[in-house]
Amino acid sequence: MRVLIAAGGTAGHINPALAIAGALKKADPTAEIHFAGRKEGMEYRLVTQAGYPFHHIEITGFQRKLSLHNIKRNIITLWNLALSGPKAKAMMKEVKPDLVIGCGGYVSGPVVRCAAKMGIHTALHEQNAFPGVTNKLLAPDVDIVFAAVPAAVEKLGAPDKTLVVGNPVRPEVFVQAANREAIRAQLGAGDRTVILSFGGSLGARRVNEVVADLCAWEQHEHKPVLHLHATGQYGVQLFEQLQKQNLPAARKAVSMIVGRDTEQLDETGVAKAAIETVAENASDGVIAPMIYLAVGGPVLGFAYKAVNTMDSMVGYKNEKNLYFGRFAAKLDDVVNFIPSRVAALLMIVASFLPGKRFSGIGAWKIWRRDSRKHASPNSAQTESACAGSLGIQLAGDASYFGKTVKKPTIGDALRPVKPEDIRCANVLLYRMAFLGMAVCLSLLYFL
Repeated sequence: MRVLIAAGGTAGHINPALAIAGALKKADPTAEIHFAGRKEGMEYRLVTQAGYPFHHIEITGFQRKLSLHNIKRNIITLWNLALSGPKAKAMMKEVKPDLVIGCGGYVSGPVVRCAAKMGIHTALHEQNAFPGVTNKLLAPDVDIVFAAVPAAVEKLGAPDKTLVVGNPVRPEVFVQAANREAIRAQLGAGDRTVILSFGGSLGARRVNEVVADLCAWEQHEHKPVLHLHATGQYGVQLFEQLQKQNLPAARKAVSMIVGRDTEQLDETGVAKAAIETVAENASDGVIAPMIYLAVGGPVLGFAYKAVNTMDSMVGYKNEKNLYFGRFAAKLDDVVNFIPSRVAALLMIVASFLPGKRFSGIGAWKIWRRDSRKHASPNSAQTESACAGSLGIQLAGDASYFGKTVKKPTIGDALRPVKPEDIRCANVLLYRMAFLGMAVCLSLLYFL
């Protein structure tokens, strides 16, 4: 028997595929097992390490965020998609499989679909409760579908031919588990409770943030725990630096985006500085340019950014920039007066959208109360909405060019400011930006 298995993207697809391959070899030692995937993907390394023949097919997913880089990626994806059919057909002629199994990932699509069209026996395995797009598209065309959990059956769209079998696990995992005491001794666990945590083969940002806080608490409280956490390769540099107590690096990172002195900031100060900058830039870096472009096209948009950039560079009340900087700051106040209030209202609306991290009522309350607590008539608009939405306190005294500037606080300190609040502020900004795009597109339509 000759079997071709297609799997790629993450270890969540590849490891079950390898477990299936191992089970097939155990049931039939003469079986030939081949794999299909991307050479640039994780599957190439894991499959070749396991000793199975590997067949390359280039297929990538579409990028949903709009950017020049992603547009280029999507053009390449379309090109790869156009070539994937002939490549998959050539692969079938080369391998001549009796059975083709798709275990998820974009690479499964063209390989399994080609096999089904050629009359080759096909099967799918879905590891998740919420199936991936590829498996949902393939399910109606294959001979049989295997699901890890009952919740996935209806979502796959082929309940009459779907069997719930669980997730395949490699036998060596159980062999290692049998050596419990030896492994504990190797880890130096002693009498401590051993905790293993992980999230996603490449790492899950939110899981990493939560576990970092948990580990810090375990250490602070001197808990008898040995905590092993698989972070994966993904993370946020600033978060990692804060959580590792690497304050000098965190201060340097945040100094790139704020005008205040950062040398003496503590963890909370670094996080607050970053959040305040995100909140302020939500207006003059996102919503205001949108509005001016929608109203006056590129000319007015360019003029606005020129004013805003001038304020960013010289709009400080120090000896060097006192007179020219004052003009730049006042001009920026004028052009941002209306956009800043529109941005604040959009941020409040965004806070009412589903999501436990944000409070629409809190955003509205603090904006009404604290939106004028700033020397600038505009800066506190989005800062107050952001502080109220997150339930934190921002602003307060800060140092600029070696001098402490007295500032009132904005928001209520319902809880301490944490590094992960930076990411929450970014999420709030993206929500607000999409709402702003809808508003500006409406302006373009009616004007």
